[in-house]
Amino acid sequence: MVTRTVFLILFFLCTVIQTASALDTLAVKDLSNDWTFYRAGEYLPLVDYNSFSGRTIHFELTDAGLLDGYLRINTTRKISLFANDQLLAIIAEDTKILSLKEVRSQVGFPIMFTLYAPALEPRSIRTHVVKIAEGPLSRSGNVPLTFRKEKNSFSDFFTIALVFLLMFTAVLYHYFPRTFSEYFRIRRAFSFRETDENLLKSRPISQENFFFYLFFCLLVALVLLSVAHLGEISPSLSGVVFFQNVGSGIWTWTKLVFIVFSWLVVKFILINNMTWMFHLGSFNNNHFYNYIRINLIMLLVILIITTISYFSFQTVSSGYYQTVFYLLLVFMGLRVLVIYLKLMNAGGFKYLHLFSYLCATELIPYGIILSSGLNQPF
Repeated sequence: MVTRTVFLILFFLCTVIQTASALDTLAVKDLSNDWTFYRAGEYLPLVDYNSFSGRTIHFELTDAGLLDGYLRINTTRKISLFANDQLLAIIAEDTKILSLKEVRSQVGFPIMFTLYAPALEPRSIRTHVVKIAEGPLSRSGNVPLTFRKEKNSFSDFFTIALVFLLMFTAVLYHYFPRTFSEYFRIRRAFSFRETDENLLKSRPISQENFFFYLFFCLLVALVLLSVAHLGEISPSLSGVVFFQNVGSGIWTWTKLVFIVFSWLVVKFILINNMTWMFHLGSFNNNHFYNYIRINLIMLLVILIITTISYFSFQTVSSGYYQTVFYLLLVFMGLRVLVIYLKLMNAGGFKYLHLFSYLCATELIPYGIILSSGLNQPF
């Protein structure tokens, strides 16, 4: 565990050094002030990102004095760049620099640029006219340049979040080894028969378990944030899952942690009330413990898949992470089934009686989440 943490820290430091040593540019003009979008038969200035709708952003270059510079586009999502209706480039999580003189020679002047994506998110894009401050300008030649001078803010955030999560895991394992091993016993978690485990069943609200609840909230928030960001899931959620830099990413993660923790409190109250209403005895602690434990294991699987795909195989396809998102929904359905079988074998209650209880506590919330997940405008 410590070795992995050190490795990720070194990886992050190398990334920062590589970013700092890259070729520098000097911004001349911020073109986002000229952005427009098409709606209701007319082009409207893009002043408020929340008012944006559509798949394209347009901006025009009419100042001939800027042709000595370069167009720099930073994006954290996959977009297509057009100039006077001609495709110039497809950019995915990169910094693209194009010689404006070369663009003029290809498409003429003035130049109308268009940015397109099926689920375009204005917050993920920055457009500037820049001058290259270091190195000869002749390095550009007659072809567009692609630089990775600016490290993707998501990569930095994701690395920092993983390091923090690994450190938190090491702390939990060091101070609560027995509890840690109980939470992550895969065979016992997915066994259809319950054993005598009094870890959480007897003390669901305790200082020791609180740290594991916090770890659970951090894990849920990071998985949702990373999969939604990489999968370009729903512009309607952009205010929740999108961020422009590492600082805002950490703040967004923190907000999601509070949302997940609030849901966890609601879940605990719901389970306790439904158990009392259906007269199911001590099923409340049993149910809540299995809910936490099974989710922890499944979410760790999703996080491992996402981490390996992003860092090892450098997968940036949004379709791939949308598939991971669907896999997460399937896992949640399997969790409901496992919990039902566990509770069914834990007492002598009628199946219909237990099914009614599970509808209120698991099936209806899962149905709402499933409906929302399947209706995302990818």
